[in-house]
Order: sequence, then C-alpha cells, then structure tokens
Amino acid sequence: MSNSTIIVLIAVAIVITIAVLDFLSRYKEEKKRRKSIEENKKLYVSSWSDWKPRYNLKHQGVYVFNIPFIPDKKEVFYLEDEYDKEANEFIRENIDYIENKLAAKGMSFIYLPDVKVPAEKAKEMISYSDPAGETSVEIHEGISGLKSNFLLDYMVFPKNRKLMKSSFAWFDGTVSLFNHKKTIYLFHYVSFDGSEAKSHPLEVLSEIIPEIGKERSLTGGACMIMEFPEESSADENFNNEEALSDEDRKALETIKQNLDRVRLHGISEAIISKYIKPYPKLSRMTITNDLRIILNDYKNTEIVMEPLVKTVYIFFLRHPEGILFKDLPDYRVEMEFIYRAVKGRENDIDRQLASSISPKISPNIEAVTDPTKNSINEKCSRIRNAFVSHFHDCIAQNYYIQGSKSFAKLITLPRDMVTWEDNGNGK
Repeated sequence: MSNSTIIVLIAVAIVITIAVLDFLSRYKEEKKRRKSIEENKKLYVSSWSDWKPRYNLKHQGVYVFNIPFIPDKKEVFYLEDEYDKEANEFIRENIDYIENKLAAKGMSFIYLPDVKVPAEKAKEMISYSDPAGETSVEIHEGISGLKSNFLLDYMVFPKNRKLMKSSFAWFDGTVSLFNHKKTIYLFHYVSFDGSEAKSHPLEVLSEIIPEIGKERSLTGGACMIMEFPEESSADENFNNEEALSDEDRKALETIKQNLDRVRLHGISEAIISKYIKPYPKLSRMTITNDLRIILNDYKNTEIVMEPLVKTVYIFFLRHPEGILFKDLPDYRVEMEFIYRAVKGRENDIDRQLASSISPKISPNIEAVTDPTKNSINEKCSRIRNAFVSHFHDCIAQNYYIQGSKSFAKLITLPRDMVTWEDNGNGK
C-alpha cells in the first residue's frame, strides 16, 4: 500500500472520527436539553395538583392581543361571556368584602360596569392615545360603560369564548405563540358557578381569593399548554423589571410617575377606547442623516435616546426579521459601526460593513451583545420608555422592540413606513 493511500485513509478516518464525535456531542446536548425541558414541564404542571377546591372552581387562562390599555398585575376584575344574574348579584352583594380582601394582597378589584372616568382625565387620555389628532369628540361629563365581557373581544382564540364562565381575572404577563409578531397578553382567571357562589358567598370567596395572583399550568379553558424552549440569560429576562439595574428601575419609576398625570391605570383605560379608533393612525418614521428618530405624523416628535440605547434601536430597525439575544455576538461588528455612527464618528454603516474592516469592539458593545448579561434588556427597557413617555402603549408597541422569552426580538413597524435619509445606514 502506497504512502499516499495510507495518508488518504488516515485523513478519511480522522474526518469520520470528528464527524462521529461531533454527532455524539450534539446528541448528548440535545438529550440534556430535552431532559431539562421535560423536568421543567413536570415541575410547572405539578403545581396544578396542589389546589383541590371544595366548590366548582377552576384556575385557567386566556390569551388576548390588541387590547386598548396597559394591563396592571395588581388589578383584578370580574369577567364573563354571557350575563349571569346570580353571579353579578353575588359580586354586588359582596363587593366591599372582595375589595378589602384583595387590598390585603396589594391588589384592587374592579367591577367593570361601575367604572367611570372624569371628563378632564378622559380628554388627557384621548390626546395621549391619539397623537395624530384623529379623534374629535366633545366630553362634558364623566364617561362610563364597560361590559364584563369586554376583554373577550380581543381573544387570540375566539372559538374558545364559549368556555368562559363567571370569573375573577388578572394579568400575568406577555407570552409568545407560534412566534407571533404581536404582543400577546396572558390573563389568569378563576371561574365559579353563579348559583353556588350566591348560596355560599364567603365559603366560595375563601377559596378563590388565596388563588388570585398565583401561577399555574394552564392546561384547560381558553389557553394552551405552555412551551419551554431553550433560553439564554438575556432572553430569559426580557421584559423582567426585576432584572434591571437600580439606575434603570429608578428611570422606569420616574416614567411611570410622569405618566400617572396623564393616563389612567390598567383596565380602567379601556373605557376611553370607544372614543378612539380601534387602530390609531401610525406615524411615518424618518431616520435623519445624523440618526435622529422623527415621527413625522405625530407633530414631528423626536424620540430622544442615549447613544448606546439608540445604537440598539437602530440595529433592530435594520433587522425586520428579528434577532434572538443569544445570537447577538454574531452582530458585534455591525453594532460597533452603528455605535460609531450614532456618536458622529463614522456615518456610513453599510459602507463600513462592506469594507471588511475588523474594528476594535468597544466595551459598551461587548456588554450589550453579551447574552449572559442583562445590558441588552436594560437598553430595550429604555427604548420602550422613550416611546411610552409620548404615546399610549397601544401605539408605542409598534415602534419599540418586542418579543417573548426564547423567540426573536423585533420592531413590528412596517419598514415601508421608515425613511432613511441618504446616509447609507438603512437596509
């Protein structure tokens, strides 16, 4: 056997060995990942069995989207599909007791038919919710008129509406379904039997109220089984205020305090929706030569951001397909060029990228593209705050970075509404 043949055989053997080792490694990692997912599912689903009510109660959930208000986790409200006379009598007869018990949990109870908004607050809220000024209505007195089935008009799965019984409902958080490009809100609810509650009000409430605010596996009702995809630390903490730095939490609190002067809280805002078009006009956006962000149809409002925050925003604006946080290290060069452009050093991002230059990555870009750190989430929080400080979230969410754990994060604004001045920075 010739030396060349031996060398070829050795090379083939090495290639096969590497391939086998790579396959075994991937198989081992996939097996480990699947085991972790199954263990998480078991842990999560096991929480279902620790609640065994004596009465006809069920803890379930419902997905909604395009809701005309910013949900508040501290609000609990009565929810029903069809009017239940006994259930409503039960609520009205025991409303003081319900309010006091929930107040002890740091929550408030809202009986939607009784919600009323003062005239001045209504006018301010309409302006905040309609920056394009399309709403023309005269309001001289306070307004009211929400039905208890209001939330169900926004169900992701409307065919499940018939499953909704008399319930206490509360907001739990946002989720992602099938990589949906809209914000999906999850509301938990505890359903009850109206006649049973009317006959045994305190007994039924003694089982319902401790359950409110708890998280459970939602295997029934109008909800679907949760999924547990693989996550990076940054993806895991997306939209998690508790994971923010002290500085960002203080900034967020300041924004909330300022908004309190204009907006209403939680579902109470929804009463304004009947005076505003269901889908308020979105403004065109212009990114100027010096990378200022202008909303042309909202009185040319400029959205001001710090350089690193704006860098993140411009980056995601350039990627309508969305980016997983765990993949951000692959985009460090692009992010670095954007950062330099924002700071006014090198303006043409696309030309820099095409030049195959390997720039020195600054510490700020290293940090914001590190999926094991929380820097990217802090910047996304500041981006969101920059928009909601000007406009209602039902509008603002079209402009800031959205997504859910383990899924690509993106800006949903149609890119044909974005104009890049002739700076070579767009796509």
